[in-house]
Amino acid sequence: MTAEEREKKQSSSSVDPLALINRIAAEEERVLSRTFVAPVVRGRQVSVQVEGIAYTMSVAEKDFEGWAILKSKNSREATVCGAPTLEQVKNYLQLLPCFRLILLEQFDQSFWSLFASGGDSRAQVSGPIPLYLVKNPSRFQTVCARFDGATFWYESADRRRDPAVARGLRDALQADISPDELHVRNAVPQEKVAYRMLWLRKNPHLTGSQVTPQSLLQRVEGALNHAGAQLDGMWNESPEQVAVRYVVDGHTHVSRIRPGDLSVVSAGICLSGLDQDFDLTSLVGVMRESGYADEY
Repeated sequence: MTAEEREKKQSSSSVDPLALINRIAAEEERVLSRTFVAPVVRGRQVSVQVEGIAYTMSVAEKDFEGWAILKSKNSREATVCGAPTLEQVKNYLQLLPCFRLILLEQFDQSFWSLFASGGDSRAQVSGPIPLYLVKNPSRFQTVCARFDGATFWYESADRRRDPAVARGLRDALQADISPDELHVRNAVPQEKVAYRMLWLRKNPHLTGSQVTPQSLLQRVEGALNHAGAQLDGMWNESPEQVAVRYVVDGHTHVSRIRPGDLSVVSAGICLSGLDQDFDLTSLVGVMRESGYADEY
């Protein structure tokens, strides 16, 4: 054994395990004392990497959902300490690969979607894709999303895609036009696949599927249709409140309702404090009689 080898052996045998543990603990404490930006889904843990170390934490604010600046309480729990700027969110998302998705409809806390151009080898996913933290969604809308290896996060609407195509598909679904008779100008194959999926969901008896209790989306759409209005978009704002965007006589409105009984929380127009005296169906009648034109 050479002198150099003897020196290395002696050095390695003299390592103090307790000192090593303390050094690692001090480094972890330093890392966890920092704040970090992350997307939060209500009731789910967040996964973050700080200086190359991966952590999975629960969020102390159980009802919080959205983008947040988080601070670790310990290695297992974080707390919301602020809202990130748009630039901070942009910087986070730009680190992740981008995908174009076609929105289907909301299910629980996500909005189901399809790849806009068929499968993508960068993400081994088949079938509908849950997309989280979607802003002001509409069925058949094409959006840009980012994928962190486990979850797809909404980034923005795809401004390269003509919104008239999504509107045409929504109008056709409203009119219950069969996929085999669908003619929407400039609709691409994946948009037609999305249309067929939602049309079959609307007509389960044609597939032999068991008719299940109506979803919130179906209940909202039925209430609007009964009053002669058309659903244009819907999204959760909290467990007790849903925002509904709908069209009455060519004018677009946004109101907030309770998901349980579809009663109105905020009509979106001045009703002299009487908003909560209405449900969604009766509110449409008020919109029509008043001739109110929202500029949403």
